[in-house]
Amino acid sequence: MAGTDQPIQTGVRNDAPDDRPKPLGEHFTELRRRVLVAMGAVVAATLAAWWQYPLLDRAVRFPHERAFRRLGVEASLQTLSPTEVLVFILKIGVVTGLVLASPLIIYEAWSFVRPGLTRREKRVLAPVFLLGLFFFLTGAAVAYYWVVPTALFYLAHMGRNLEVMSNWTLTAYVNFLLAVLLSFGVAFELPLVMLGLGASGIVRPSAFLRPIRIVIVAAFVLGAILTPPDVTTQIIMALMLMALYFIGILFARIGHAWTGRTDT
Repeated sequence: MAGTDQPIQTGVRNDAPDDRPKPLGEHFTELRRRVLVAMGAVVAATLAAWWQYPLLDRAVRFPHERAFRRLGVEASLQTLSPTEVLVFILKIGVVTGLVLASPLIIYEAWSFVRPGLTRREKRVLAPVFLLGLFFFLTGAAVAYYWVVPTALFYLAHMGRNLEVMSNWTLTAYVNFLLAVLLSFGVAFELPLVMLGLGASGIVRPSAFLRPIRIVIVAAFVLGAILTPPDVTTQIIMALMLMALYFIGILFARIGHAWTGRTDT
């Protein structure tokens, strides 16, 4: 009969990994090689950061200087131990090295797990990685250019009202800066968390709309907690958190539809 020699098409091959399974020893060898490449990239990027220390130092001090310019006071930081400057240089160099090397680290991690993924999983995870990096960098940028300078300004202003000089140490300032950058970077991953919940079917997209009043109140409460005591800043932060939540609802719907589920 005509057509009997044609292979039967099924969806199994599209859902199977592209590469053949490897022996466990080969996996460990490949993992070691990729870890060494990633570590080498971190070391090289860290050395480059230390080489460009003056430029990096200005970048780290930018939020502090911006806050004190607004306050009309000369910006200054102090040290309380002989080695604090050295620790400061080492810390910001390593952190910058990790940031600069992160694209290669992500690539090596992706290349290691990619052969074991199905084509459908690759189509989903690749944009998720890029979106995750985009949201994290956006959150860190918002904190760097707006939240940290504004917070430092109001904290220093409160100190001046109490006749207390705000002359923070290098260590305290860098720890505060890194904590805020990391917190906002992680907080901006909310849409991806909601995407995962929607795609996995754990939460239906319509369920995110039910507590919308609670979400609005929570956004303003968090805006008041995360930002200095300035009404305009608090409102902007609350609106930003609400925007992230509604973007997350859209992502949850997309993930829900991508997996073929119906939101009933």
